[in-house]
Amino acid sequence: MMAMNNCRNYRGILKIVAFLGVSVLALLPQKIRAVEETFPTLQVGTHVYTNVTVTTKAKSYIFILHSAGMENIRVADLPEDLRTQLGYMLEVPKGQKASNWAKDKMAGFHIGQVNAKELKDPKMWQEQSAIVLQKARALDHKMCGAIMGGLLLVYLFFCYCCMLICQKTGQEPGMLVWVPFFQIYPLLRAAEMSPLWSIAYFFGLPGMVAHIIWCFKISGARGKSPLAGLALLLPGISLFAFLYLAFSDSVPEAEPITKEDKRTSRLMTLETA
Repeated sequence: MMAMNNCRNYRGILKIVAFLGVSVLALLPQKIRAVEETFPTLQVGTHVYTNVTVTTKAKSYIFILHSAGMENIRVADLPEDLRTQLGYMLEVPKGQKASNWAKDKMAGFHIGQVNAKELKDPKMWQEQSAIVLQKARALDHKMCGAIMGGLLLVYLFFCYCCMLICQKTGQEPGMLVWVPFFQIYPLLRAAEMSPLWSIAYFFGLPGMVAHIIWCFKISGARGKSPLAGLALLLPGISLFAFLYLAFSDSVPEAEPITKEDKRTSRLMTLETA
């Protein structure tokens, strides 16, 4: 009996809360209440709600008032047509966006419309080639410019690292370090190797041998251990080893002890004795 009374009390409280909520919504300005949408019936899964009023549309849920009270419903549980009606757009993954963009660009070339019979006709081939070339020129020039600018920055950074390596070995690189291929000459000079080794880079096996020798020689010229030269040969860490040789501090060379210094130190030792 007490349980039934409690249920009646809770039901009365829910009705009061629902009434207050509807009253507050009625007092809101017209611009705010304009976002509300009403449905005679709303089916979500196995539940069917009647006299539905959508009062709140959040990113992941909606809040509704219905004939039996109020309810929070996840957007993911709503039917697809209802999500579209409420203004929830289907999110496309980033990978799918890139794939759709590539398909649109390729579709603009109309390559799939060319068949084997058309390719046998020289005039048709020229026309199709002209169309493809025209479409290729119509690509986004800003994107091409950004790619070229990025490649230029990477190349300038590589030349700057080569310049630091040469300077920290005591060799002045000059302007050749900024010229493609010719930058190998100051790098060979920094490793105390003959410029004739540059000829070996034109061939397969001799070029590999020359590069292996250069890796260990340049590491020694920078005052580093042979491990640094070995790291230059490993594909996974060769970039980090190259940056290490470029930006790490030079090891100060020990000053050679002359004969006079040895004689002076020997005399001071005898006097101390």
